[in-house]
Amino acid sequence: MAKLIPFAQRFIAGTSTRTVSARKLHEFLGVKRDFSSWIKSRIEQYEFEQNTDYLLTLPKTGERQNKGLRGKKEYFITLDMAKELAMVERNEKGKQARRYFINCEKQLQEQKQLPAPKTDAIEDEAKYQMLNAMIKQMGFKSPPLVVPFIDMASLNIQLKGAQAAVGVMDDCMKHAKQYTDRVKELTGSRLLDS
Repeated sequence: MAKLIPFAQRFIAGTSTRTVSARKLHEFLGVKRDFSSWIKSRIEQYEFEQNTDYLLTLPKTGERQNKGLRGKKEYFITLDMAKELAMVERNEKGKQARRYFINCEKQLQEQKQLPAPKTDAIEDEAKYQMLNAMIKQMGFKSPPLVVPFIDMASLNIQLKGAQAAVGVMDDCMKHAKQYTDRVKELTGSRLLDS
């Protein structure tokens, strides 16, 4: 199913939650009333609660000035609230949006049910303990810098790239020397002494 309304992960009541912009939902539903009146009346009518069903934010000062959003409040609503708002519009777009949100929730539930990747946490813990013991035995005056493996792999790739670049430059220097020698040979002079 095509992405009708974009999602954003936000923290609501201390939990990371998928949300949608109420303004985007309003636009998609084709509601005739202005956004501000529509969202405020729906919140009151259906007793939605701030920081449970939705987040209310104001754009940052610079964004308000640059984008003409002076005083515009943004409502980021949970999927449950979005489904309910879509349902109460009682039109084809509302039905389409409600089905979309239900499908998105199913996909999210399927993702949560996938088995977690297996890790050897006990083995990793033993390795860390052994590494820490070795570091302590070395008697450093200050704690050593430990670089995570992922960073080491990235550094290794960058180093190989730099080595390849040096190799290319070395080849270029060899070719330049060959061309210089050839020019000297052909001209019989020392025009390009190095």
